[in-house]
Amino acid sequence: MDRIAKGCHVFQPAEGYEIVAQTRCSATSSEYRLVLGATGIPFELVRQQRTWYLVVRSEDAPRALAELGEYQREESATGHPSSPVDAPSSIVRTGSLFGVVVYCVVLMLVAYLTAKHALGHDWYLAGQMSAADVIAGQWYRTVTALTLHVDPGHLGSNLVYGSVFGFMASRILGAGPGWLVVLLGGALGNGINALLRPAEHVSIGASTAVFSALGVILAHAVVSTPRGSETRPLVRWAPVICGLILFGYLGIGDERTDVGAHAAGMVAGFFLALPLLRVSDRWLDSRLVTWAALGIGVSLISVCWVIALWVAKQGVAIS
Repeated sequence: MDRIAKGCHVFQPAEGYEIVAQTRCSATSSEYRLVLGATGIPFELVRQQRTWYLVVRSEDAPRALAELGEYQREESATGHPSSPVDAPSSIVRTGSLFGVVVYCVVLMLVAYLTAKHALGHDWYLAGQMSAADVIAGQWYRTVTALTLHVDPGHLGSNLVYGSVFGFMASRILGAGPGWLVVLLGGALGNGINALLRPAEHVSIGASTAVFSALGVILAHAVVSTPRGSETRPLVRWAPVICGLILFGYLGIGDERTDVGAHAAGMVAGFFLALPLLRVSDRWLDSRLVTWAALGIGVSLISVCWVIALWVAKQGVAIS
C-alpha cells in the first residue's frame, strides 16, 4: 500500500535523512517527485525491492510530509486520489526472460520437426487452422496452428515480435500467467477467426498470439489511464489510439496477412487480461502460480499436437 509516513521500511536511508513516502507504483512516485520539486525541497528517489522511497534531509522532513499530505487531501477532494486502491500496480515482475526462452524453443522445435516430417506426418496438414475443421470439432488446431510457419522469414518475424510483446505482457501479468494468456488469447483468436471466415479459410503462424500479447499491453494501458471527469479525452483514449496505430502498422500487410486473426487475437488478449489486472501482486508473483501457468501452457501445446498427429494417422475427425 502507498503511504506518506515514517514507519518500518526495508530501505534504510543514510544518517541525517528520512523516508517521507514509499510506493510500489512508479506513477505515484512521479507525482510525489513533482510535488517536492515544485516546493523546492531537496529529495532523492530510491528504488529497492520493487518499492520507491522518497528521501529528504531530516530537517526538511516535517515540511515535506506537510506538502505531500496537502497534495493528497487536494487530490481526494477533487475525486482524483493519487493512489487509488483499484488502480493496477505498475510493478514489473521477474522470470519473463524464461518465458521468452520457452516461446522460442517451442516455435523452433516445431519448425524443425515440421521440416523433417517427423513421425512420417505432414505437420502442416495436421496442425493448420482450417476453418472447416475447427468448426467440425478439431479445436486443437487453434493451438497447433500458432506454432507453424510458412518459411524462415515468417518464423523469424514472429520470434522477434513475439519475444518483445510477450516479454512485456509477462512483465505486466507475471511470467506464467502472462505467457499463458498470450497462448490462450492466440488460440481464442484463431477460434473466433474460424467462426467468421469461409469454410475453406486456412491460416498458420504465431502472429495471432503476438497480437494477443499486444492486447494484454493495451488492456494494462487502458486500465491504468486516469478516469477522472477532468481527464482530457486525448489522455483518456491515448492507449486505444496507440494500440490501433500499432495494429495498423504491424497487423495489416499483404494479401497473405490474416488481419481477422490478428484483430481477434488482440481483442481476446485484451479481455483475458482484464480480470488478471485486478489480481494481487503477491499471487501473480507466486512461484507456484508461475510454474503452474507455464506448465499448463506447454502441456496444452503438447497435448494438442499429440491429438493432431493421432487424428492425422487415423484419418478421422473429432466431433
